[in-house]
Amino acid sequence: ENNDPPAPKQVDTAPPPPKAQAAPQVTPSETPPKPSPTKDEPKPAPPPEPAPPPVPAPPPVPVATSEPEEEEEPPKRVIKKPNPTPVVGGNNCPLPPPRQSQPQPVEEEQPVEEEEIVKRVVKKPAQVLGGRNCPLPPGSRNKELGSFSLPEIEANFDDWVLGQLKASPDDAKDSADFKYLTLTEVPPFTSKHQSVMRKVMSSELFEKLKGVKSNKGYTLSNAIQAGVLRPHLGVGFTCGDEDCYSVFKEVVDPIVKQWHQFDVGTQAHRSELDPSKLQLTAEQQQQLNKHVRSTRIRGIRNVAGYSLPPGTSTEERAAVEALLKEVLCKLEGSLAGEYREAAGIAVAEEEKQQREGRQWA
Repeated sequence: ENNDPPAPKQVDTAPPPPKAQAAPQVTPSETPPKPSPTKDEPKPAPPPEPAPPPVPAPPPVPVATSEPEEEEEPPKRVIKKPNPTPVVGGNNCPLPPPRQSQPQPVEEEQPVEEEEIVKRVVKKPAQVLGGRNCPLPPGSRNKELGSFSLPEIEANFDDWVLGQLKASPDDAKDSADFKYLTLTEVPPFTSKHQSVMRKVMSSELFEKLKGVKSNKGYTLSNAIQAGVLRPHLGVGFTCGDEDCYSVFKEVVDPIVKQWHQFDVGTQAHRSELDPSKLQLTAEQQQQLNKHVRSTRIRGIRNVAGYSLPPGTSTEERAAVEALLKEVLCKLEGSLAGEYREAAGIAVAEEEKQQREGRQWA
């Protein structure tokens, strides 16, 4: 049984509705005023507001940390040492094949400074046919040098001479300790070569005379060999026989003119061996008696029909010795003497004879 008192009846005390009027125009920024409730009327519950549409979540913003990310280390730049290309010199000299070097294990490549690379580059001398850095082509023969050796002048010039020597054919005048050159071109003289021959010799003159031989077989290469291998010589040219003065006249005459101040074309050589024809003034005779106590005359003559010393062979040397021995043993009186070969004389005795002026060489 329900003992609750009955609910009181509610009386509608609201005023009558107003007359219909035209609805005022409301702008988007304005909202119509809501009627205020009466004093005793309870406020109606506001309608529930519609739920706002879901807002998509913003993308996550990266948060900077105190430690920056490590950048990828750029690759190390390694500069390889340049390999200088060898220079080919001489005639028809191929490049030597590259050497196959064994690869060396490298633990870690280190960058190389450019300055260091420049220091490691070594300039190689020009390769010359037959030289130390460029062998002769296949099929070429090397001249047997025996105990003969070349002087050291300058690296490139030495290579050139060695190549010319190895390519030279055998010469009848060759011996165990001396070899003759056959040059194919005018020598590339250095600043050390100061001979008169070097000043006279030109490419045109060399090409003109390089195939000429004297009647004893002496060539232009034989004649200039002394000046090529010995830069300090003043003349630098030798004649192997009497005929050289004629066949190499275009070289010999200018050398004689510069060295002896004697013009073969306009002057004539005179020989006077009669001392009675020597005329001195009183003053000259006085000076001669004052300063000169003794004098020695050295006469050098060559035997006709034989080569001169620069062009002689071993056989010719023996023939000249036999001829001189025969002639000297026929001398009589104060000129008589004993002929002895130099090889059979002791060193002490030889020095004594030289001091006394009693030795003929």
